[in-house]
Amino acid sequence: MGLKPYKLKPPTPPRQLTKVLGCIGTIRTFDRQVAEIKRAVFRALTRLRAATIKEFDTIARLETSSIDAYNDAHHYRRENPLSHLHEDEAPVQTDKLTR
Repeated sequence: MGLKPYKLKPPTPPRQLTKVLGCIGTIRTFDRQVAEIKRAVFRALTRLRAATIKEFDTIARLETSSIDAYNDAHHYRRENPLSHLHEDEAPVQTDKLTR
């Protein structure tokens, strides 16, 4: 029973090497496409966010101008005067308990 000598694997034949390099090229191309898709999605989301913020600002400005117009046309204290309790009571001189 003899031990067999350790053998290294034979070097990769050129055809297999070409296949491996072709796969690496395909992977790099795929990575570039994925990166471009990510950039396109990021740009689209950025534009969408900007449009949403602009629309919100427009609505807020219109609401504020509407409130200002209402305040210009109405005065709360003129429309809702204060009524103090002492105005509804009889004068102190006519009070039964002070005699």
